[in-house]
Amino acid sequence: MAKEIFICAGDPSGDLHGSNLIKSIKKFQPDISVTSLGGRKMGEVSDNFLYDIVGLDVHGYFEPFKQYFKLKGILKNGIEYIKNKRPGIVVLVDFYGFNIRIAEYAHSLNIPVYYYISPQVWATRIGRVEKIKKFIERMMVIFPFEKEIYENAGVPVTFVGHPLIDLIPPVPSPFPLPSFGFAQDRQGERNKIGIFPGSRKPVVGWNLPILLETKRLLQDEFKDTKFIIFGLSKLKDCYKSDKQDSPADKQDSPADKQDSPADKSVEIVYDDSNYTARKKISLSIGVSGTTTLENALLGIPMVVMYRLPRLMYYLVKSMIQVENAAIVNLIFKQQIVPELIQDKAKPEDIKNIAGKFLTDKNLVTETQKKFLELRNLLGREGVSDRAAKMIVERIL
Repeated sequence: MAKEIFICAGDPSGDLHGSNLIKSIKKFQPDISVTSLGGRKMGEVSDNFLYDIVGLDVHGYFEPFKQYFKLKGILKNGIEYIKNKRPGIVVLVDFYGFNIRIAEYAHSLNIPVYYYISPQVWATRIGRVEKIKKFIERMMVIFPFEKEIYENAGVPVTFVGHPLIDLIPPVPSPFPLPSFGFAQDRQGERNKIGIFPGSRKPVVGWNLPILLETKRLLQDEFKDTKFIIFGLSKLKDCYKSDKQDSPADKQDSPADKQDSPADKSVEIVYDDSNYTARKKISLSIGVSGTTTLENALLGIPMVVMYRLPRLMYYLVKSMIQVENAAIVNLIFKQQIVPELIQDKAKPEDIKNIAGKFLTDKNLVTETQKKFLELRNLLGREGVSDRAAKMIVERIL
């Protein structure tokens, strides 16, 4: 079998976890050649990099349609490479719509296909599992409940653990206790609340106005509080306007009341990849996504919200097969962190729930106890190494 691995990812988190997977592969077998389609991080550690597909920013429900012809060309080139070079194994990282076509072609050539980080089939379109079953030799999943889904469908599967376990070191037990009304914050500094408006421009536009109005309401009550917007440098323009106009239901948006994010009570932190600034906050308020899992592992209490344009919300709702939006709640199969989705995502309501975390010591303590359990549920450290070892053993 050829000692070459072809790896494909299409979004920023896939690029990060794919790059760490490549590093682990190289640690076990330095002489194995790795060719990748992915992002900048994967390109830096690959022997051969075909295209920065992550840079196209095509994750989400509708963005891929805008780049259809570009994606079609990249897919064609990827398939052509597999046809000509015949790598020993193809490894896919999430990004289902694109990667399943790579899987289908590789399978037709009898090249084994491993899938590291499952698409969210448990959230929408469970029927995708049957297509995965046809073309994928083994799933390497990162959430414990995913293992059961694939086992029930007869798909070979291994729970390798969540790669965030390797990126976020264990925090002290018990967690440092935030103490807005009690004394001082986690780091002995001015109280800080983190605002997480999302990692895509449309999501920021829909949700940041609501979050900024929530900030204003909280500041009226908790005056000695600083707010930090956690953003991405590529979206700088999204955070700086004096008035944020939300396309999501303008009729009930608080956009016309917004302060500038540049006011003295708000700091904007970009690309906090090592969590340095985030470790100093005592409460998170923001959209559902990977940040909720990161914040839970850091021991940060949170309020989760999400607002979509109304028509898009009903379309997405018709496809969703889970009751909770926050991944923390999905893992525990109960609501550990409060969620305010769509019409419930009103600044006054978000402020009221956030206020409970700022004044109720017992609520914070009980929430953080659950967060300590979470780390154990997500597996042991060495996630990338375990996945890499399985891949290397298959190719040798």
